[in-house]
Amino acid sequence: SVDYELSRYPSQMNDISNAVRWVVDNIEKFGGDKNKIFLFGYSAGAHLSSLLSTDESYLKKKHLNFSYIKGCCAYDGGNYMRQIEYLLGDEIKYTFRNTFGEDVNSYIKVLPYYQIERNEKVPEFLIITELESENRRESNKAFAQRLNDYGHKAEILYVQNCDHLSIFKEKFFDEIVKMEIINWINKKNI
Repeated sequence: SVDYELSRYPSQMNDISNAVRWVVDNIEKFGGDKNKIFLFGYSAGAHLSSLLSTDESYLKKKHLNFSYIKGCCAYDGGNYMRQIEYLLGDEIKYTFRNTFGEDVNSYIKVLPYYQIERNEKVPEFLIITELESENRRESNKAFAQRLNDYGHKAEILYVQNCDHLSIFKEKFFDEIVKMEIINWINKKNI
């Protein structure tokens, strides 16, 4: 579990990429395989882990590349998984201004949606989102669709009867959701 500095960009991306560097350098001491690393993030963590998994420049600064990341599980990311026009609500705009600065046009570089390119090898994604929240459902659906449209692999799991808090507090430990995540990892780990 990695914490990151809650301050201006890019410090949080530096913290996360430093953590991946540490895992690559140390995982074998714990019986792991540095070529089978999976990232998992919930909410803002889904945004940051997805950004790291779609924009290789953060890894390259640590002398790494996408080959180390086997997959990314983005767990209930918000509107920041989608196009910039969906960030125009006051709450999202305030949150983004606090973290990513005043220039709305610069947000394109921190939205995973825009980092997806053809022919670039990005890790596979499992995207999990609540079904009832239209904003989250449609944002995550658009992100998964763009990944698939550009030739990458993304699966999406919709979770019913929950909100943004209960999808993690209650549904993450639900046998069905837990097994979906474990089965997805196991399929990629062969």
